[in-house]
Amino acid sequence: MDIKERAEKQKNWIEKGLHKIPGFKGYYERELRRDSDRLQRDFMVLKLNEGLEEFRGMIKEVTRRSDLKQLTEYGDVQKYFEKVINNIRYSDRGYTGFFDLIKVKENELDIIYEKDLEIVDSVLKFKEDILVYRDITSDSDKLKKIRKSLENIEESYDKRNKILKGFNVE
Repeated sequence: MDIKERAEKQKNWIEKGLHKIPGFKGYYERELRRDSDRLQRDFMVLKLNEGLEEFRGMIKEVTRRSDLKQLTEYGDVQKYFEKVINNIRYSDRGYTGFFDLIKVKENELDIIYEKDLEIVDSVLKFKEDILVYRDITSDSDKLKKIRKSLENIEESYDKRNKILKGFNVE
């Protein structure tokens, strides 16, 4: 059961009654979409931050070895990691306001919602994978795998944002 379905099932008797008022249902669904969008992005950021903490543990290990070349490479990946997290945290909302220049239609919102679910799955897989990456002995292989996973998440999120801006991404 996804966020929208759970929220729909948790409506109280007042909300059910308000749905009978003309125009309220559309307003309520927009609010529900805003809340579910925010919750999904917050969840992704939380999981990515947990992954970042694991990655910082890897950096501490490299620091103990005093490997300055590797430390620079780890620092670059950490900056990229933080960039991906901030792109998700501060990205456009999964809905449009009344006065927004570009209007996102209902079917596009459904596509965005599906894209968000895919990204959540990617983030959860990455969170699991980073624990596996920790055991890779070669620092360069470890960094390549982490960076590639982050690039895949960022690419998916960029597609989501292009749909929100009215671009057709197939």
